Amino acid sequence: MDGPFLLLLAHGDLARGLKRSAEMICGARDDLVALGLRPTDSPDSFLSRVKNAVRKVPLHREILVLADLYGGTPANVAARLLLEMRERVACVTGVNLPMLLAVLTAGPSSLTALADLARQEGAAGIVDMWERLQTREAEA
Repeated sequence: MDGPFLLLLAHGDLARGLKRSAEMICGARDDLVALGLRPTDSPDSFLSRVKNAVRKVPLHREILVLADLYGGTPANVAARLLLEMRERVACVTGVNLPMLLAVLTAGPSSLTALADLARQEGAAGIVDMWERLQTREAEA
């Protein structure tokens, strides 16, 4: 069985930029769709675009939504999708490149395991470089 399909939702061009960056590193993916909220979108028009993308996902595939900002329109649209399709959808907010790369390179995993991995790796990818450099210098 195929692993979860990935749907990136974000403001502006962020989702497409993350997709392009991830594909530069991992190669092109046909199980990854990026949709950006445009300034002219209403929440309902964005939801309509998201649902159109979801309709193209085979019914046997689960969907992991990675959204940019908790409380923002892309995440709120994901929440509406989650309420309608809970058995098939999971959503994690705060998407960043380390999170996306971890999910893309995880190999076969359940929806729950990928959502957990996304949360863990997204947080682990946030590093205070000065603190890290000072720690390494002190250890040397």
